Formats: sequence, C-alpha cells, structure tokens
Amino acid sequence: MNIIKSLLYYLAIILLSFYILLLVFSPQKIMDTVGFRAFVVLSNSMEPRINVDDLIIIRRVDEPKLEVGDIITIVVYIPEIGEETYVTHYLGAIETSGDENVYRTRGINLAEDEYDDWVDDDGEPIVLTFDDIEGKYLFRIPYVGYLQRALNSKVILGLLLVNFGVIYLLVKYIKRNDTEDIDEDE
Repeated sequence: MNIIKSLLYYLAIILLSFYILLLVFSPQKIMDTVGFRAFVVLSNSMEPRINVDDLIIIRRVDEPKLEVGDIITIVVYIPEIGEETYVTHYLGAIETSGDENVYRTRGINLAEDEYDDWVDDDGEPIVLTFDDIEGKYLFRIPYVGYLQRALNSKVILGLLLVNFGVIYLLVKYIKRNDTEDIDEDE
C-alpha cells in the first residue's frame, strides 16, 4: 500500500512539474500537449458568473460541438493594452460566411442582441473564426488566480522551487537521523 501511495505521489509531482514547466517556458503549447489550460481572469466583463482573480479551466473543443451560449476563450487584439491576449466571453452567435463559420461573442453585461466588436492591430474590424477560439470553458476555481499569477513570476517560481527543495532535503535529513537514533537504541 505504501508503494502505491509513493508512486501516486511522485507521479503527481512529475505531472505538476511538467505542467508548470510548460506554463513557464512554452505556454502556447499547453493546449496541444495536455488538452486543457488555466487562465486567471483579469477583467470584470463576465461578472458575476466569472469573477476577477478566478482561475478558469478551458478545454479543447471541436468546432461542431460549439453552441450559442457556450463560454469560450478566444485570442484577440486588445487596443487598450496594445497586444493580443485571451478573452473569455459568451458565444453569442454562429453565422455562416462562405464556407466557414463566423463567431460573435459578448460579455455578460451586453444585451442579448449586442456583440463584441474586435479589431486588429491597425484598428480594422475583424471577424472571429474557429482558429481564434482557444477552447471552451470547463469550470472555475474562485480566488486561485492570486496563486496562479504568483507562479507566472519566474522569480516567485524559482523561490518556491528552492524552498521546496530545502524542505525536502531537511525532511530526508531528519528521517535519516531518526532512523540512525533508532538503530543505536537497539
């Protein structure tokens, strides 16, 4: 039984380490590698359903499975910050344009017949296609975003890894000394 517990513990540590390393060094490959991704919510556009500093989990989705009303995460240019980023909003409409679908999104605070207007880095209006959809909302974990943001800092992550390493070595040292003391007593 102890062997199974140890194996599960080390497997969990390895998988978590793998995820953290992917997150730090190659965040754009996480969805392709593990099929889900975590994001920290930075704006209130979906409150009260999804709040600022909630950690949301999204998963890969096949295009035919998308439905109006789904919560999706897209990659769009945000003029206020001057870069492309991830946005999680409701899928408000699916329209057909030629041979592909065009997707219209809306934040929770927009009326049913209003949609987000997305632009490119030149300020020109764009339409969303399936290639712009990163995934579909799966669930949220309230307030965990504080921790996720800390882990995104390479300095904090390095300090945590060093601390865990020191604690691990101390526990090993203490256990070894306890075992030696028991052997001496016998």
